[in-house]
Amino acid sequence: MAGRAALACSLARLSDGLALAAPLHLSGVWWACRGVGCGLGPTVADRDAYPTWQVGFLRDLQGDVLPRYELQVLGMVGGLLTLAIIGGITLRGLLPGRRLALSLALCGAWLLPLENLRVDPPSPALGSLSALALLLVGGWGLANRHPNVASTATQDQL
Repeated sequence: MAGRAALACSLARLSDGLALAAPLHLSGVWWACRGVGCGLGPTVADRDAYPTWQVGFLRDLQGDVLPRYELQVLGMVGGLLTLAIIGGITLRGLLPGRRLALSLALCGAWLLPLENLRVDPPSPALGSLSALALLLVGGWGLANRHPNVASTATQDQL
């Protein structure tokens, strides 16, 4: 039984570490999309009607440069905000063993509207489904908790 508790504790620590890596990874993906020409928002008719950070001349996959919404910047900011929230929770020692679920739920929450605004392939429906899956898996992970993981995580903190 002690080996099972140690395994549950080590898996809780692993998932807590992955909770910090997931939003950082998503920020990097959106950063890469900016250079490649994917993750594009809809085109705008008048760039001057919007703030500079919101609209930019972006190249798409075919090489066309048009004024578009800066979804990549919003994706990077969403990932960094999620990283800051999960980092703060980690520093305070809150939610041991459940931080990955919270991280996935938060990432799904900001990815869902961004994926609905995308106009490039893959289809926005596929991106929306993946964001919804992140949101649901994270919510399920927060709602369902195995009692042994909670007890070993709190014993480990003592």
